[in-house]
Amino acid sequence: MKETAVAERYARALFLAAAERKGIDLQAVMLGLEDIARKLGSDAKGKSDLESPIVPLSEKKHFIRKGLKVTEPLLLNLLDLLAAKKRTGLIPLILSRFHETVEESRGRVRALVKSAAALDAAARKEMEKRLSALFKKDVFIEASVDPSLLAGVVIQAGDTVIDGSLRNRLKNLRSILTSND
Repeated sequence: MKETAVAERYARALFLAAAERKGIDLQAVMLGLEDIARKLGSDAKGKSDLESPIVPLSEKKHFIRKGLKVTEPLLLNLLDLLAAKKRTGLIPLILSRFHETVEESRGRVRALVKSAAALDAAARKEMEKRLSALFKKDVFIEASVDPSLLAGVVIQAGDTVIDGSLRNRLKNLRSILTSND
C-alpha cells in the first residue's frame, strides 16, 4: 500500500511538471515511460543494477542515459531522482498511475475487469455504458479472464472495487452461516 501511495505521488508530480511545460505532449511522456518500463522488463541486469544499493549513483545515471537511451529531460529528471532515492523498482507502478492520471484529466476512467469467462463485444459495451453512468465519466475497459472467480466479475476503477464474483458471494454466505449471532 505504501508503494502505491509513493508511486501515486511521483506520477502526479510527473503529470503536473509535464502539463506545466509548454510543448510537452502527455502522450509522448507516457510512451517514453512505457518504453523505459519495457526496456527494464527485458534487461534483468540493468534493472538489478538500478535497484542495487551497491552500484554507485553515477553508474546508474550513465545506464539511464546510455543503456535506456532516455533523452527527454522530464523523464531523465524523474529517473535520476528515482535512482537517487532507490525507488526505480516503482517504475511500473508509476507508469500505471501516470496513465490513470492522464486519462482522468481527459475525463476518462480505466476499469480493470476480471471475469470468469471472456466478455463478448455486447457485454463489454453494456458494461462500459453502465460504468460510465455510475462514474459519470467516459469509461474504457481492460478485460482479463480469471477462472478462479467461478462466475461473475470483479471491477476495479481507481480506488473503487466492485466484487460481483460468485467466489465472493460464496465467501459471504459462508461467513453468514458460520457466524455465532
